[in-house]
Amino acid sequence: MKLLQQVDFELLKEKFVENKLYLSVWILTLLTIIMVNSMTSSSHKFVGETDSKEVNITSRHPVVIKGINVIPGQYVKQGELLVQLERKDLEKSINEVTYRLDELRAQYKLNSELNANIKSMRNYKRSQGTNEDEDLLSIQIKNLEKELKLLKTDQAEQYIFSNFDGHIGFVNFKVGELVSPFTPILTLHKKTPSFVRGYIHENLSNQVAEGKKVYVKSLSSKQSVVARVKSVGTRIVEFPERFRRTPEIKVWGREVMIEIPHKNSFLLGEKVFIDVEEGNNISFLNQSVAKETNPKSFSYEIIEIKPGELSENNIEPSGVLFVKELNKFMFISDDNYDHKPLVYLLNRDGTIDPHIITVEGLKEIKDMEAITQDEKGNIYISSSQSESKNGKLSKLRQKLIQLERKGVQLISKKEVNLFNLLDDLADKYSKDEWVKLVKKKKGKHNIEIDVEGLVVYENTAYLGLRNDVGDNNEVSILQINHLDRMFEKGKLSRRQVSIFRTYKLPVNRKTDRHEGISDLLLHKKDLYIVTGNNKYKNRGRVLKTSFDYQSPVVELKNYSDHRPEGITFDATQNEFLVVFDNNDQDAPLVMSTIKLE
Repeated sequence: MKLLQQVDFELLKEKFVENKLYLSVWILTLLTIIMVNSMTSSSHKFVGETDSKEVNITSRHPVVIKGINVIPGQYVKQGELLVQLERKDLEKSINEVTYRLDELRAQYKLNSELNANIKSMRNYKRSQGTNEDEDLLSIQIKNLEKELKLLKTDQAEQYIFSNFDGHIGFVNFKVGELVSPFTPILTLHKKTPSFVRGYIHENLSNQVAEGKKVYVKSLSSKQSVVARVKSVGTRIVEFPERFRRTPEIKVWGREVMIEIPHKNSFLLGEKVFIDVEEGNNISFLNQSVAKETNPKSFSYEIIEIKPGELSENNIEPSGVLFVKELNKFMFISDDNYDHKPLVYLLNRDGTIDPHIITVEGLKEIKDMEAITQDEKGNIYISSSQSESKNGKLSKLRQKLIQLERKGVQLISKKEVNLFNLLDDLADKYSKDEWVKLVKKKKGKHNIEIDVEGLVVYENTAYLGLRNDVGDNNEVSILQINHLDRMFEKGKLSRRQVSIFRTYKLPVNRKTDRHEGISDLLLHKKDLYIVTGNNKYKNRGRVLKTSFDYQSPVVELKNYSDHRPEGITFDATQNEFLVVFDNNDQDAPLVMSTIKLE
C-alpha cells in the first residue's frame, strides 16, 4: 500500500512537470501574439523601409563603352558625366555627310560666282539653268544640314549625364565591352529616399487609404516627416522577416507605398515607423561644406596631347577650362576652319574626344584666346580684341560671349563686340588711367589691347593683357564691372572700366623682360598669372598672388622649352593643368600638370 502511494505520487509529479512545460509554451505563444497585436492592430503604427526609384542607364543603339567615370556606391551630382559611349557607325556617317556637305557648298559658291559673271556681261541673257542648279543645290545643302544636325544630336547622346543628385547602384560593364540596345549599363538612385514601402497588418489596413496623411518616423532618431499614402496593395502578402518581432512566426498584411518629401534625412533602406496619428516635430538634415587646405608644394609632369582623328585640324590650344560634371577639360584653339566656334574636349591622359562642340547660336568667331567659368556656372569666351598681322581688326576678333552649358552642348546666351565698347569709351575719356595704359599712338582706333586672360567673378570681368612687362617688369589687368548691364544695354559707362591691379613680376632672367600675360585663373582666394614670352617663343611662367589684396607675386613654375597659353584647376585631382602654344608644327602638342602636394 505504501509502495502504491509512492508510485502515484511520482506519476502525479511527472504529470505536473509535463503540464508546466505545456503551460509555459502556451504562455510564451500568447505573449508573442499579444506583442504582435500590440505592434499592429492595437496600435496606429506600422513598419516600413525607405527606398528610392532606381533609374537604368541604357542606350537606344548598340554601343561600345569608351569610358566609365563612376563606381558602385559613388555619390554623383546632377549634370555629372557618368558614361561615355562610342558608335563607330555614327562617326562614319558624320564624316560622310560633312564631306558631302563641303562639296555641295563649294559647288554652290562656284555656281554663284559664275552666275554673277554672266550677269555682268553686256549681252546678258538670263540663264535659267544656272539658277535652277543653284536652287537644287540649296535644297540638297539644307537637307544635309538637317541630317548632320540629327547625327550630331545622336553624337552628343553618347555622353550620358546624371539627371539628379544620387548614388550609383550597379555598374554592369567595363571599358571596351559591347552593349546591346536598352541593356542597363548602370543603375542610379536618388541621393535621398523618395518613398517608403510599408507593411500594415491586415487588421489595421482599413485605417489607411490612398491620399491619407501619415507621419514617417526614424527608429534611430526623433526625426519625422509628414508624408502621403501613394497606394495600398490589393492583396495580402507575408511580412519580410526583418519586420517580424519573432522571425519564426509569420505575419501577414498589405503593402503600402508612401511618398515622402524630397528633403529628408533618412538613409536608403532605413527601417522606419509609419504613424497614422500626429507625429513628432519635423526636422531635416543640415548640409555641411568641407574646407579645403592650402597647397604647400608642387610637382609637375609633361603629357603629350593626342589629337587622334582630329590631327588634321591644326589645333593650337589657347585656353582651357576644367568641367567637373564632365570630368573633362574644354579647350579652345586660336583659329578654326571657316572661323567656326569650336570647343574641344580633352581627357587627363592627353586624348581628345572626336566629338567637337560647335557653339549654338554663334556663327563665327576669330582668335579665341580665353575661356573661363563664373561662380554661377556661366562660361565665357573672349577673342583677343587685337589687330591681325596685316593690321586689320575684324569684328570677329572683338567678341566676348556668355555661354550656357547643357551636357556637352554650348549655347550662346549673350554677346558684345568688346573692343568697340572700350574704344568708344576711350574716345570720350582719354585722360582716364586705363586709357593711358592701352592708348594707341596712331591709327583710327584710340586704344590697342591684346586680351589673353579672363576671369569672371561676382559679375565682374578681369582682363589679362599681353603687353610686354618692359623696363618696369609690370603686367596689368583691366576690370569691367556690372557685366550683366553691359550685355543687356550693349554699352559701357565710365565707372565700369578701370585698372584692377598692376603687378610687379619677379625677374630672374634677361628673357623675363619680354613677358606678357597669357592666361589668368582665380582659385580659392589666389590669382594665378600665366605669362608667355613675346620675344622668345618657348618660354613662360606660372605665378601666384593674392586676389583680395595687393601682395608680392611668387613664381611657381618656369618653362624654358614651352610657351604656356592656358591654365585651369582640376578639383578632383587637386592639380593644375597648363596647355601650351605650338609654334613648331612638327613638334607634338603637350600639356603639363602641376600637382599640389
